[in-house]
Amino acid sequence: MKFSELATAFKDIFFDILGYLLPGLFILGTIFISLSNEYNDNIHKYINTNTTMVLMMFAYIISYVIFGFSEIKLSALSYYTKKENTVYNNIKSDEVYWQVLEILKEQTKLSLQDPKVRNIRNLCMSFVPSSDKKIYEFMFRGELCNNIATAIILFDIIFLVNLLLSIWNLNVIELATNYIIFYVALNFLIFPLEKARFRFWSISMRIVFPIFLANHYKDSSTTNSN
Repeated sequence: MKFSELATAFKDIFFDILGYLLPGLFILGTIFISLSNEYNDNIHKYINTNTTMVLMMFAYIISYVIFGFSEIKLSALSYYTKKENTVYNNIKSDEVYWQVLEILKEQTKLSLQDPKVRNIRNLCMSFVPSSDKKIYEFMFRGELCNNIATAIILFDIIFLVNLLLSIWNLNVIELATNYIIFYVALNFLIFPLEKARFRFWSISMRIVFPIFLANHYKDSSTTNSN
């Protein structure tokens, strides 16, 4: 294996671990910051190098749970479906998309009747493997924003459960005014995170089409010159 291929593989693994670690670390960190003094003091007694590694592994696992809730959120709420359909319609309104479609019909001999944007995108990616890196980077950023936004929503649920438990004086999370301000401030991050998610996701959906078209005309010009 060449060094460049090894470096690319290492980078992909690093991004995968990072993408599934940060949301878990985010929600665990938020919980630790918000713990009432009684629980906070008890936990700090057990924090050492060994428990830190366990917490990192636990954060990684929690991130997969957050990812699952993100998928539920995206499929259950019509708001996200409408946003995604808007992106698909914008792509279909672009002349580049239809040029790509005609080229694919010619090269694959497929009818491609009523084609779905995702299917055409995946087909383009198979013709231009070099586009994978760019697409993955934008998808990574989008998923990270999405999962952190979901982590905030899950923390809101934890807060509401704690609020219910406070009736019986079982406060796991602080309910002092400065902490409430912190919780509210967290929720103001959801909108820009969701907006960033759709921005990055939109780019990851459309970027392959101009790359495919450019490569097609480049190959055609090379063939003609020969």
